Amino acid sequence: LPAAQCLISCGPFLLTGSMAFANMMTMAVAPARTASTTSESIESMSTPSIDRLQAMAGQEAGPVPRATVGTPLRALRERLEGTDVEECPWLGYLPVRYRENLQIKQASFKNAAAERLTGVALVDRPVIGRVWTLSQDAVGCRDVQRALEGAGSDVARQAIALELHGRVWEALHCPHANHVLQKCILTLRPEASQFIVDELGQGRVLLAAQHKYGCRIVQKVIEFLTVGQTIELVERLLQEVQKISRHAYGNYVIQHLLQHGTRQQRERILKTIACDVRGFAMDPYGVAVIGAVL
Repeated sequence: LPAAQCLISCGPFLLTGSMAFANMMTMAVAPARTASTTSESIESMSTPSIDRLQAMAGQEAGPVPRATVGTPLRALRERLEGTDVEECPWLGYLPVRYRENLQIKQASFKNAAAERLTGVALVDRPVIGRVWTLSQDAVGCRDVQRALEGAGSDVARQAIALELHGRVWEALHCPHANHVLQKCILTLRPEASQFIVDELGQGRVLLAAQHKYGCRIVQKVIEFLTVGQTIELVERLLQEVQKISRHAYGNYVIQHLLQHGTRQQRERILKTIACDVRGFAMDPYGVAVIGAVL
């Protein structure tokens, strides 16, 4: 009984003490939790930006969680593209490759705007020394093509094409540079385009004929270069007519051969088809080759 009376009389004090202790613990834990949350939020904000900037520079970047990708980077990119690179004091802090691409794009856009206003193509804009860099860019490749078309002599065109020597295989796989190669074939003298034929040799022509962009180069070579230049490449293609004709891109090359090849070359293709008409007809791409024959 005395113990019960003691607990009853001390109960309010015990309750008050326990509540105070709980409040003290909450106050002690809260700052640590806030600091941890703040550091995590800062890390989540900074990491995507660094990775994206590295990706712009062509460097390897770590995977960025989809939830952390927002609009600040897009706003930064738009601000960069809208800033005059010549008057931008902090441009030097950007990755070198991204800075160079930005300068090329802005120069190309300025030229395009000037052409629209004046109606005169700026063919005199120098591309020498930057042909390969410009050729890999969606806007820059048009500058190179205009330079080839507007060059005053064959020597000037050859000087532009010279910077693509040894890079035909890379250009052939590029969605922009492949157009520059095609323009070279169209504007240069046949003998000046020999470097393209040479780099397509050693069996590469089969791979090129079955490539999304490479098949265009092979078709232009067949159509615009001389028979003496292309005879070895065409012979390699004729040995694999069955395979190439049934390929999504290769069938266009065979159709082009039927249209622009020599009489002997066309006859060899016809003989190959005649030996397996049923197989060609049942293939979704082979039947297009039969259509070209008819």
